[in-house]
Amino acid sequence: MMFCTECGKDVRDDAWFCPSCGKALRAKDEGTQPAKEAPGEDQPEATEEQPEPDPGPHAQEAPEPSPAIYETAREGAAHQMAAESAASEPPPAAPEETEPEVPPVAPAPTAAASVPRPVVPPAPEPVIGPIPTPTDRPTPPPAAPMAQQPPTPTPPPSQQPPTIPPTAPPTPPAGEAPAPGKGGGGKWCLIGCGILLVLGILAAIAFALIGRWASKQADGLPESVTNQLEIWEPDGDAPANAEGEGGSLAERLGEAAQGLSTAVSGAQIEGFEPTSVDAALLPTFYGFMIALADDSPHGMYAWMSPQYKEEWSPESWTVAENLEHVSYVLSEQTPVGEDTMQFSITETVRTKDTGEESDLDWIIEFKKINNQWYVTDFE
Repeated sequence: MMFCTECGKDVRDDAWFCPSCGKALRAKDEGTQPAKEAPGEDQPEATEEQPEPDPGPHAQEAPEPSPAIYETAREGAAHQMAAESAASEPPPAAPEETEPEVPPVAPAPTAAASVPRPVVPPAPEPVIGPIPTPTDRPTPPPAAPMAQQPPTPTPPPSQQPPTIPPTAPPTPPAGEAPAPGKGGGGKWCLIGCGILLVLGILAAIAFALIGRWASKQADGLPESVTNQLEIWEPDGDAPANAEGEGGSLAERLGEAAQGLSTAVSGAQIEGFEPTSVDAALLPTFYGFMIALADDSPHGMYAWMSPQYKEEWSPESWTVAENLEHVSYVLSEQTPVGEDTMQFSITETVRTKDTGEESDLDWIIEFKKINNQWYVTDFE
């Protein structure tokens, strides 16, 4: 038997309402239980325990719990098992966090109540399922791959023409001599250039000497030309005048031709190689040797250095009119220092009267001063 909490009348155990006052008995009993949440929803763990109602003064005289209390406990256990099975299933989505609903607290019975209220056992703690983690959230389906572009056609590699390795010219056998005209071309070219250089220098010196001699001869010619000729009478004391002075002019032209021949022969030195010395030395060398062959002290003096001109004078040279130059032969060529060359030359001369030939040995030293070659010693 149960008691109505409103009027205190006896009520049957299976009654839902009080027959006297109409109080809902079953709803009151179930109202003390916490509201069950839908399965799959997370329920926060209760942080505070519900305070037990203070039993009234007649709590010791409370009757034993009725079978409805056990029925209510069985229903709570069934709800708990349903919640556990729902928690074991994967949640469809992360639920929004909601504040837990606090179950209403039953008002404490007042002292005026004559009938004590049955003690209701505490509701079982709700089971909280696992909180879904970011990895438990459903992942969106992978995006469809983009349409691949067709591959760009690669042009075929260009073929380069085959390279032909250079082939060395065939070497003649060891015992076979090279054909004439094919080897030594560079040597003959140098020799030809040297000969042309020597001939050009000789021509320039010869024209210079001829011009100088012609200038001197022109200074000695009379200002007016007469047709008188000087004829020596065998028995006369004085020459007779006749028209013309062509005899002396012809004689002078012959001397000029002889001087040119001497200059050309003076520039021919046997055994001398022009390419063996500095090219700037050649004008001084050939100019001095031609003046020596012509037996001209003033010509030799022109090629001497300023210091050596103070030691050597053209007046100290004796001209041998009875001797004529024949040839030169280079005996020795010796470099002395960095810019000095010494030559030992043998000159062959001929006596005009008898035609006898003799040799004269000369030692001539050339030195480069301020990029110009001079004769610095002569003996």
